Amino acid sequence: MDKKTKEQRAIARTLEPAMRIGKNGVTTTVVDEAINLLKKRKLIKIRLMTSKAQEKKDIAATLTAKCGAKLVDQIGNIIVLAEDK
Repeated sequence: MDKKTKEQRAIARTLEPAMRIGKNGVTTTVVDEAINLLKKRKLIKIRLMTSKAQEKKDIAATLTAKCGAKLVDQIGNIIVLAEDK
């Protein structure tokens, strides 16, 4: 883990979740909103409203791919994405 990622993880601890992803999963609306938030904030925290571990991993992977973002952290029902430059 590089220094920038460690700094982003530390900053993310103080953030409130910017959005929630529910039972409908990753839709085009969710992707568009995540892209807009990443452009504005550069770092976003997202709460996942699911309890299945594999589903959480799939959502994180899908969002990072579709948003062109970097997965900074994933703990429990929370994922943190950063704008990938």
